[in-house]
Amino acid sequence: MRRNNYSMPKLRIHRKREWINKLRTIDLYVNDEKVASINDGESIELEIPEGEVAFYSKIDWARSNTLKISGNTEVELSSFMSRNKILNYVFLSFLAISFIATIISLLLKDVIPQPVMYALLGISIIILGVMCYFLTVGRKRYLYLKGIYKINET
Repeated sequence: MRRNNYSMPKLRIHRKREWINKLRTIDLYVNDEKVASINDGESIELEIPEGEVAFYSKIDWARSNTLKISGNTEVELSSFMSRNKILNYVFLSFLAISFIATIISLLLKDVIPQPVMYALLGISIIILGVMCYFLTVGRKRYLYLKGIYKINET
């Protein structure tokens, strides 16, 4: 009796560590069928069907771009925040500064000059606008999949 050494193609997914989605799992889809979920900083390997398949990820109502893949492939998964390190730090810094300034201004009236408060309000509105964009119009760009390379078949 002959033994079949055939194995299905593999898809490796690496999810970046990020503070913005730390406690949320991301669902993974192959050909519009949910095949797995992945946690923050986790790497998993899935078997995928032969031929070209459509692969994407979803978190709540937001999703990623769709990758057309075939054969053994490695993919990196990230959100809009972790794609750009500078944006990540700027966003977090302004969020923290705005929060602290708001608390100080509520507790200690007239400690922070009014022009500074207007500047912080403007920054807060921009941050809110970016978040609203990714929750509405840009919901299909919230997550990002990047094909790293084809895995050598051995």
